[in-house]
Amino acid sequence: GLKNDEEKGAEWLKKSAELGNSHAMAYYSDCLFDGSGVEENGELSNVWAKKALSSNNSFAVGYCHYRGFGTKRDYEKAFLCFEASA
Repeated sequence: GLKNDEEKGAEWLKKSAELGNSHAMAYYSDCLFDGSGVEENGELSNVWAKKALSSNNSFAVGYCHYRGFGTKRDYEKAFLCFEASA
């Protein structure tokens, strides 16, 4: 029922990431990487990915490994992290 608004979505992801939400850090990194709702910025994408990778959140870590954000893309590590998250 809501209109798709990438800018508003990226804005809320950034706010959540700044408050320490590791899921939001990983997803905001994705937004910055491909310019979804924000100006594309690979360097800043990497900063947020590194923060997500340093979290204890196995889903966020797995997402970064799956997408190759802040680290080398590694589907096996991603799978293990997603499995632990589940």
